Amino acid sequence: MIVLLDGVARWHGAQAEHVIHWSRVDVEGRDISLPVETDRRVERIRDEYLTWVRAFGETPVEGRPLKDHVILAPGLSLWWMTLLAEKSPMKSPVIWQVFKLRALELVTETMGMLAFVYCGPNPLLAAIFRRWCEQGGRAFSWERRGRRPRGDGRVSLGRRVSRLPHRLQGLIWVWHSWWRRWRRIPRRRTEPVVGPTLVTYVPNLDLEALKAGRFRSHYWNGLHEVLEKRASGVNWVWLYTPTSQLSLRGTVRACRRLNRKGGRDRFFMLEEFLPARAPWAISRRFWRLSGEGRRLGARPLRFRLGDSRIDFEPLMAHDWAASLYGIAAAEAVAYAAMFERLAVRLPARPWGCYLWENQPWEQALVAAWRRDPKASVIANEHDVLKPLNLRLFADPPTYEDTGPSAPPLPHLLAVNGAHAERHLARAGFPAKRMVATEALRFQTLAAAKPAPEQPAARTLLLVTGYLEGETRFQLRLVASAARLGGLRFFERVLVKGHPFLPVKPIIESMRMPFNYEVSARPLTELFPLAAVAVMANSTGAVLDAAFAGVSVVVCDALDGFDFSPLRGLEQVRKVANGHDLVEALKAPLRVVLPDDFFHLDPELGRWRRLIEALDSVAAETEARP
Repeated sequence: MIVLLDGVARWHGAQAEHVIHWSRVDVEGRDISLPVETDRRVERIRDEYLTWVRAFGETPVEGRPLKDHVILAPGLSLWWMTLLAEKSPMKSPVIWQVFKLRALELVTETMGMLAFVYCGPNPLLAAIFRRWCEQGGRAFSWERRGRRPRGDGRVSLGRRVSRLPHRLQGLIWVWHSWWRRWRRIPRRRTEPVVGPTLVTYVPNLDLEALKAGRFRSHYWNGLHEVLEKRASGVNWVWLYTPTSQLSLRGTVRACRRLNRKGGRDRFFMLEEFLPARAPWAISRRFWRLSGEGRRLGARPLRFRLGDSRIDFEPLMAHDWAASLYGIAAAEAVAYAAMFERLAVRLPARPWGCYLWENQPWEQALVAAWRRDPKASVIANEHDVLKPLNLRLFADPPTYEDTGPSAPPLPHLLAVNGAHAERHLARAGFPAKRMVATEALRFQTLAAAKPAPEQPAARTLLLVTGYLEGETRFQLRLVASAARLGGLRFFERVLVKGHPFLPVKPIIESMRMPFNYEVSARPLTELFPLAAVAVMANSTGAVLDAAFAGVSVVVCDALDGFDFSPLRGLEQVRKVANGHDLVEALKAPLRVVLPDDFFHLDPELGRWRRLIEALDSVAAETEARP
């Protein structure tokens, strides 16, 4: 008999040959941690999952691929904007559950399982396990114990709205967006300049430069100076993301102020390109599309990986419905409407560039720009590539699709280092679409000075991430290590929070058993002080620590994907409990990165050559009849 414990500490029933924990990482004795076993097999399961996503979109429906039935606009299928095709574990936490189901099947295939007991609160998992056992001729029982956690990280407008039919949720999302955001952004007739268009997130700005009337984004850093040397200005399109740095109203004012200054560049907020009577127009378009989506969603489709016998449709049903005729579909319609109008006023001539993360809005932008045969669309890989960020990868045949519903791909992907280039090439991304450029967001690393071998003050630095659950897990690990005496090696503990998640309220609510100081100083000033830095699993700041020569300890992903950009490097110490952290703090290791991990030329020679080539090709193209 195999027992699976979900949110239950111990099994007190009949004798079990194997006890498997659904969520726990730190297990005792011969018990098996499913998150750990999933991580050991994650590359294999990732490949199976990417293959399934491609095959799912190509599923024949009435003689045509599924993706051909939901065309949003010429060259743009809704399929590529669905949660399934996006593959974001942040938006779709169920993806990790699917990976664990596949790992469970692989772990148990040699155990000679005759009976399976699920001890937990989740009825969806119970239904999946029951069907799996029935197909394999095994006995199944469900002991309903524990409390099912509230919320799962999905986009929602509240518990009451989430209980409504998906099509109604989509309509509510449209009008909610209009009331809370769209109507607050005036639609002006700012005349664009004849020059390239760059689409970027805002804030993450240099606020001092903004006060002086200059736009400087940390996403682009030194490229601003390169662009200023061109003959023409630049059209900047802002995608506002709520942060503590700048409010929506403040962002609107900043955009207006920069345009009034009358410089070379022009600035636009994406919502300025909404159609007239936006909520009505988008609601009508969504209602027509969601009708076809609802019809497709009612069909039986294959929700299985490779040769697996586990059907995970109950877990994916919500995301699939939301994508076809719910909130995700309504959001896709809104993006398509805005970028269609944007592409008319701001074509990708001589070229257009955007921040590459493979999010749904990017599909709408690229498709709209590429309808112009003279356009040149460049994607900027602005972040560090994380090997398990599924959103950045696809099954290789996906890139060969040339049909009417093919994925909207940029003409070129500006890759910021050999680390990313190796991973993308290994995953099948076409080499002809990649061009090497400098890592704009990480240029400060070139000047990073290694920390001294023994800092004068024995300081422990905690660098947290942008997920609250991850931050609390990290702080619990440090608290556990403190109780075990692991912090006796240090005279001082500094805590640096993520800009998108203030850490002070969280750490104050947890009543830590050690003295600490929450610092607002930049990491470049904190790393030289630190003997060891304990990093959140998902934060890219671990790279700054490595370049600065600081010994690092990386927290485990707990029950989720390992998003550390240093995954796979031998010198990286990962910890999942207080005991592991104590041992890591006793003998911390410095991480040595390859010289070509990032391209860090401060002169941005690669970007300069790319821009010159794009301008030259555009001039030749425009000269043709």
